[in-house]
Amino acid sequence: MKRKIALLAAAFAVAAAPAITAAPAQAGDITPDIVGGTPAGEPYPFVASLQYTRNGVPNSHRCGTTLIDKTWVVTAAHCVTNADGTPMPAETFHIAIGNIDHRLGEHIKVTQVVVHPDYETPAENNADIALLELERAATQKPADIGYVGVGDPVRMLGWGRTVEEDPASLSPILQELDSTLLENPRCVAGDEWDITVGDICVDIPGGDTGPCYGDSGSPVLNKDARGRWEILGVVSRGPGTGCLNGPEVYTSTYYYEDWIWATLDA
Repeated sequence: MKRKIALLAAAFAVAAAPAITAAPAQAGDITPDIVGGTPAGEPYPFVASLQYTRNGVPNSHRCGTTLIDKTWVVTAAHCVTNADGTPMPAETFHIAIGNIDHRLGEHIKVTQVVVHPDYETPAENNADIALLELERAATQKPADIGYVGVGDPVRMLGWGRTVEEDPASLSPILQELDSTLLENPRCVAGDEWDITVGDICVDIPGGDTGPCYGDSGSPVLNKDARGRWEILGVVSRGPGTGCLNGPEVYTSTYYYEDWIWATLDA
């Protein structure tokens, strides 16, 4: 939890800076960020913004989510849990879906937060994945869960800053960035943020682009043989106390697929 807390503290440190989103960040917020990305070149209708009321302002973006069933989205567990790892109340959240501008998406309330039972057990970052049940079915087509091998191309998505050091660069427009899947040892830096079982390792192109200060819960994708996007994982963490210090760890949706479908069928 230490790096997550540090990143939230970083968000708090820039709270006074102007932002495109409606409210300044505060302690406990998660600031989404893809550095070096470009505005989304296609709709990605299955990607949604997890939103809540912050500083009295509704519809403030918190994390990324992905529709995997008409009434369920997947995100990172640390997006929807308290400091002790317990789930936050479902009524805290809603999603905005159906538009790459998260200010314009269709709003659907969250009615249930299901955090993986192994979250932060035994490793501090283990099983950083959660499912959110929606009040009603989304009209968008859900993304399938996919699997790719080392060296295969992937695409990261997220809302937020486009410049690492500039709090005013927060963007309401979804950003995209292409990368590749790396061998798991590349996400071992010798700190508590190292990759664990159930994670995948994604390169940060050029060493100066990629997720930063959160982008939490947002998906990494791959196109299948039919040309359709599949979700491979959700943003969890990276090494060190800052951002862009090394390849990014995503929680693998493929690894947790059995738990996902068991939860949806319960």
